[in-house]
Amino acid sequence: MIAAQLFDAARQADGDVVPGIARGDFTPLLRWLRQNVHCVGSRLETNDILMAATGRKLDATIYQRHLRARYLDET
Repeated sequence: MIAAQLFDAARQADGDVVPGIARGDFTPLLRWLRQNVHCVGSRLETNDILMAATGRKLDATIYQRHLRARYLDET
């Protein structure tokens, strides 16, 4: 659930994330993760990192949306 929420935030913050992955270039995603997750990983608890990086607490609806899109071909 956390990965889906982080990816959703990264995708919204940087329009190059998804096209980069499609090309096999993970640089935009890695850049966002470094700026928003990795740099605070040793100082904050998981819930605090998630809140700082995504602006919300853990949200199951984001993961549910991901599962529907992936396995039921819904958006």
